[in-house]
Amino acid sequence: MTKRYLPMTWVFARAPSGRSYTFRWGRGEHLMTVHAGDRRGSHDDEHVLDVVHTGGDWDDDEDVRVRARQWLRRNDEVPSRPGPEPRRRGAR
Repeated sequence: MTKRYLPMTWVFARAPSGRSYTFRWGRGEHLMTVHAGDRRGSHDDEHVLDVVHTGGDWDDDEDVRVRARQWLRRNDEVPSRPGPEPRRRGAR
């Protein structure tokens, strides 16, 4: 197996929903892959959830972190929380 698009960088993130994701971006690939769980160091695509077209290369890990936060805001849904319990008459 040849490893294309090296060097490669990974960012792991835990989302407010409780899910975790690994974001991988290879030099020259011009896209970032989103993987379920902790896949840091992995080169396979077995757990890919999404592909984000970046239109260019990353300069450093912060570029990947920024794209990861953007993806999380758009795609990771926080489970709905139950609303407050209705107050009963006379309860304080």
